[in-house]
Amino acid sequence: MFRVRDDASKAEVKQAVELMFEVKVEGVNLLNKPGKTRRFKNVAGKRNGFKKAYVRLETGQSIDFTAALRSKDYRPWHSLK
Repeated sequence: MFRVRDDASKAEVKQAVELMFEVKVEGVNLLNKPGKTRRFKNVAGKRNGFKKAYVRLETGQSIDFTAALRSKDYRPWHSLK
């Protein structure tokens, strides 16, 4: 599962994962997670929502996240906005 930009499409997510992690992606499902409504001292507010991407890899493929985090090309999701 990855947290992606709100305007990302399935094709863009698939291409990015294949390029970044050098794996073959079988499929991508996207989910828009709405923000939660919260109260603080009788003042209502709302947290920001976000988009998740569930990525299915082809059989025999795996992602080594520790190697990806050590990579100099790694950028956390919040730096993509």
